[in-house]
Amino acid sequence: MAEMGVEIQATTIHSGLVPNRSGHGGGSWDFKFNHHNCLLADVVVIDECSMLSNELMVSLLSAIKPGTKVVLVGDPHQLPPIGAGLPFSDMIKSGVLPHARLTKIHRYAGRLAHACQQINDGKQIEFSKNLSIKENAGSLGPENIVLSKTTNDAQKHKELEKIIRFLVKKGYDIHQDIQVIVSRNDDGPVNRTDINDRIQWIVNPDVKKLDECKFGLFDKVMCKSNGMRDGYIKEPRTEELQKTPVPIYVANGESGIVRHIEEEFVLVDFGRGPLIRFNRDAWLREKDLMLSYAITCHKAQGGGWPVIIYMIDTAQHVDRNLIYTAISRAKKMCFVIGSLRELNAGIREVKSRDRKTFVAEYLKELCT
Repeated sequence: MAEMGVEIQATTIHSGLVPNRSGHGGGSWDFKFNHHNCLLADVVVIDECSMLSNELMVSLLSAIKPGTKVVLVGDPHQLPPIGAGLPFSDMIKSGVLPHARLTKIHRYAGRLAHACQQINDGKQIEFSKNLSIKENAGSLGPENIVLSKTTNDAQKHKELEKIIRFLVKKGYDIHQDIQVIVSRNDDGPVNRTDINDRIQWIVNPDVKKLDECKFGLFDKVMCKSNGMRDGYIKEPRTEELQKTPVPIYVANGESGIVRHIEEEFVLVDFGRGPLIRFNRDAWLREKDLMLSYAITCHKAQGGGWPVIIYMIDTAQHVDRNLIYTAISRAKKMCFVIGSLRELNAGIREVKSRDRKTFVAEYLKELCT
């Protein structure tokens, strides 16, 4: 919204509802805005609604006053919520709420957009034979999704290194432009932890790390928790940091670059101006801060990058929704690394069908 010049402040749902400690000893959470204290808004627009669980959807809708217009925006083909339910899909499935679908694929979207449609239809992807982002590259526009076929895990790692070196040489920024997406955090042959170590070695080989810290100066990192943190502003003339911090809200999933590092804290640039402080306990066992050259598909959901590199995996939870979500994060081009057989096996699976919610049926009953 800021890039489009819209002067409206967007927030996460959690920060918008304002979390409060509640219960005996403050041991549980609720929200400041609820059915007793509604949001003061005439129109509420909620993006990425496919990520909302039943519980969060209830908290959100309860905090919206009667008469407020509500617009839910999302993609039901993406990953289901981490929590219980499929409320966004169920609302559509019920047929009782007015909704619209975007169905037209514009030519300039290229083969990538058609590949996403093929995944949703359960079909095998037709990859570009040669990479080209020119508008007249092919009959579908840009030829912007390619497959790097591999037969073993060692080849996957070699292909990843080859692609990253190619992209960096072409001028793509490893921090802003390129995002590697994997399926698992710390097990399997292409897990997030191992892939991050490999990419760090490729793009930041001289990194000096602190004890028990995975990252160093100029590394790409991601915040893992929502909350207010200390932000330090540079003096305009001296470039020195002001001693008095300013409170800055940093959301789970925001990526930044390590700009300063000491034994007890690091300062991270999230592109806001102030550098955000993370104390030592934040990086121990990746509690609040982690390397993010590679992230899981669940962390990538809701984001978008010019270039996506998706590592095919055979994890049990990999299915059509996960593959679609990973590939559709690409704005310009997408590289897929792995076995075509493993990819097609994942496209045939739809795990969200296993969820039994009855919300759609309940909505129909209410309206009759």
